[in-house]
Amino acid sequence: MQRRTEIFIPRCYKGESGVYKSGLLTDEDENVIMDLYPGIDTLWDAFNRGMKILQDSQNVASALIGDFELKPGDRIGIYSQNRPEWLICALACIQQSIVVVPLYDTLGADAAAFIVSAADISVVIVDKMTKARSLASKKNAMVALKTIVMVEKHDVSEVEEVRLPLV
Repeated sequence: MQRRTEIFIPRCYKGESGVYKSGLLTDEDENVIMDLYPGIDTLWDAFNRGMKILQDSQNVASALIGDFELKPGDRIGIYSQNRPEWLICALACIQQSIVVVPLYDTLGADAAAFIVSAADISVVIVDKMTKARSLASKKNAMVALKTIVMVEKHDVSEVEEVRLPLV
């Protein structure tokens, strides 16, 4: 007897009841989720997206080990909002047995600097230049911090302001 497994990516259309409707919607006619991720319509698309994320995380992992000389058991800070790059960086760390130390926006720069110092973190990944500046302004309190990695593109003149290696 052959078993057949089918996997569908769920879709919910306007006017249909569905589990993907937010509980915060007050009107039955409000929009619902049409797709879980833009451009992902089939299982094959989902697989290819996963393979791209895997490749990206392997590239980041290679940089963490090769360029920043991190070793298994070292700690790295991720000071970013939730976004795909956050997950890619976390996956890269997991692949190399590097401990991820999340630094939360809501705690502020002082708390982030304290955590970086207490956890002996040498590399912090940030999503925006404002976070790089706030960390750099407290660099005297973070003896181990050597490098800040920026997720978003940045201007060279802004890097000079930080006065820390910014990748």
